[in-house]
Amino acid sequence: MGVIGSATSESTTSRSIRPCSSGSHGIVDSDPARVDLIAERYGAKVFRNYHELLSQVDAVSLAVPTEKHYDVAKDVLSAGVHLLVESRSPTSSNRRTP
Repeated sequence: MGVIGSATSESTTSRSIRPCSSGSHGIVDSDPARVDLIAERYGAKVFRNYHELLSQVDAVSLAVPTEKHYDVAKDVLSAGVHLLVESRSPTSSNRRTP
C-alpha cells in the first residue's frame, strides 16, 4: 500500500498506512520534512516521486490537492495500481474534464 500526498491531516495518512503494517508500504509527498516525519512514525519507506512508488505497490491512497487528482489518478490507474481517492466535496461547479 502506498500513499501519495499527505493532504492536510496526518490522520488521513495513518488510516491508509496502519492496516498495512505487515506488508510493504511507502509514502511520497512534496514536503520532504513532513513525509520524513510521517514515514518514521509509521515505518513507511519514503519515495521522492510517485512514479517510483507505483512500481512497488498494488494500491495507493491518493491525498493530493483536488486540482491534481485527475493527473495523478490517471497515472496510478495507467500503472495498473488500485486507487482510493480522498476528496472533499467540491466548492464550485468548475470541474476538469478529460
